[in-house]
Amino acid sequence: MKVCILTAGIGSRMGDISQSLNKSILPTNQGAIISEIFSSFKKNTKFVVAVGYKKKQVKDYIALAHPDMRKNISYVDVDNYNKKYSGPGYSLFKCKKNLMEPFYAISCDTLLPNNFKANTNKKQNILFGKKVDKDISKNYCNFEINNKTISKIYEKKRYRNNNFRSFSGLIYIYDYQIFWKDMKNVINIKKTPQISDGLTELLKNNKLLFSNINWIDVGKFKDYQNYINKKSGYDFSKKNEAIYIINKRVIKFFADDKIVNQRYKKSKLIKNVFPILKKRNNFYYYKFEKGSTLYEVKNQPLIFKKFLIWAEKNIWLKKKKDKDFYQNCNKFYKIKTYSRLKSIKKKYNNIDELKINNKKTESINTILKKIDWQDLSRGLPYFIHGDLQFDNILHIKKDNFLLLDWRDSFGKYIDKGDIYYDLAKLLGGILINYKNIKVNKFHFLKKRKNIQYNIIQKDSNLRTNLKILTNFIKIKKLDINKIYTLTGLIYLNMSPLHHSPFDKILFGLSKELLIDKNYIKNLCTK
Repeated sequence: MKVCILTAGIGSRMGDISQSLNKSILPTNQGAIISEIFSSFKKNTKFVVAVGYKKKQVKDYIALAHPDMRKNISYVDVDNYNKKYSGPGYSLFKCKKNLMEPFYAISCDTLLPNNFKANTNKKQNILFGKKVDKDISKNYCNFEINNKTISKIYEKKRYRNNNFRSFSGLIYIYDYQIFWKDMKNVINIKKTPQISDGLTELLKNNKLLFSNINWIDVGKFKDYQNYINKKSGYDFSKKNEAIYIINKRVIKFFADDKIVNQRYKKSKLIKNVFPILKKRNNFYYYKFEKGSTLYEVKNQPLIFKKFLIWAEKNIWLKKKKDKDFYQNCNKFYKIKTYSRLKSIKKKYNNIDELKINNKKTESINTILKKIDWQDLSRGLPYFIHGDLQFDNILHIKKDNFLLLDWRDSFGKYIDKGDIYYDLAKLLGGILINYKNIKVNKFHFLKKRKNIQYNIIQKDSNLRTNLKILTNFIKIKKLDINKIYTLTGLIYLNMSPLHHSPFDKILFGLSKELLIDKNYIKNLCTK
């Protein structure tokens, strides 16, 4: 069986996310979109993948996520994938030499239902589709059916009657010679080829059948986001990075390969703390480790205590302070904060005017002016994780842990950072259970010029963990108020990086923490 997957397009309907990723490798709960397409066909299937836009990404991802499929995949480079006459039809035509036999072709933004079964025994040509709402039918190639035979095809025109169906992006061609002859005719007259152009002769001779299939279209960012949210709750993804868990591997992608290289380098500086990494261009990967994050462990406060003891011995190793360290801290804290503030205000120009849980607050600029940035920047140089929250701490044995998703650098430093930052990250992950955010376990309501949210679960674990961390900070004779301030700034810095409404909640909570010095102390006693 041959299946052609069309991935060459630039994914213009995906918005900003397509600037970093080819849409075929957008993450899902089963790896990437293309992984879900692979899984819809039998293991011995031969795949022809048409590549163009960010083709290196596509090839790298497939090599890392599906190493066992190497012999079953061939690639075809599509020229002019972003120019005149380009499109799915042109991409498919470029694969002609690899498809001189009956074949399936599928768009890389078409997800098939679990009950789909590929069948190459029938000597038939089949267009797969379904009835969609008439208002959106103009976005698709539509065809009129008579019984199960297709009688007319209309490119991106609204339904005319109830006998119309929309093309899913999946087609099976048995009469491939006829199909390729029609496609060549279109290419020769320099017309932008559509897949439907190869069906002219088959349509005339009633050799084109329809098969109903309940496919999922993830070709637009909104549709993709809705699919992700239905599967996993809130979309916690970022446009410049992606994570895949597939075939007993954790694979991470970064648009900036500098992050990959620095994370890799940092992982080698200290033993038995991070997973053993391997890297490939903009990706790194490691073996999936069994264990529970600190959000998931039983008897969480006890395990948290053990972690702090372990962290002192294994992570927080004191480093020498050089002349630039304080300046680096100032840049990392103050300059980055004002840059991120500019980003969130660009995203929502009136966000600073909104009431927070029915309370009017000072402007964020007024709040930030009250911070003693010089004192805040007097950090303590230690080896740090850099994003030390409960979701990134894996409890793997009785008294042993593994750290995930570490920060690649602290300003200009890879080998050190401010221990205050790690402790503030820990505090931030205690106050907000990020695991709950990912499954939509929070309340948010925006009404006129007021946002209301309830995100902090005031349970016994919260209070106990806060007390454990507070006592640890006091024993180490560290400035707890500095950690409170940094936690508020961390939320502010995070806000423009996330989707709505979590971004608004982070902004609101940052203001609450920075305004009320007793906010966290009160949580410990309630």
